[in-house]
Amino acid sequence: MGRIERTLFTLDCINDEDLRKTTTGYLNRGESRNSLARRESSSSRPLPRPQPGKPVDQGIELNMVVSAIIHWNAIYTGRVVDVLRDAGYAVPEHLLSSLSSLSWEHEPDR
Repeated sequence: MGRIERTLFTLDCINDEDLRKTTTGYLNRGESRNSLARRESSSSRPLPRPQPGKPVDQGIELNMVVSAIIHWNAIYTGRVVDVLRDAGYAVPEHLLSSLSSLSWEHEPDR
């Protein structure tokens, strides 16, 4: 049954450009999140190793770090937009819709 649904979805994507764009956007967002997680998991700040008697789920810790980065980016991007608007700059809405809280290029190399 799953193969039939997947085939029908693929055919819908071929015929519907809006569905294709939406699906691609979601896939890109997921890949951006995975890239951020890979970068954080290989950073110079290793996650703590489980100690005997105290198992630590490193996946949960990594998700918390990634979520904190995304949250920080969302909060401070909003603040920057507010400051620009208060200073009289026009910030077009179409540009804001292309911003992502998943980027980390502004961070210094570690």
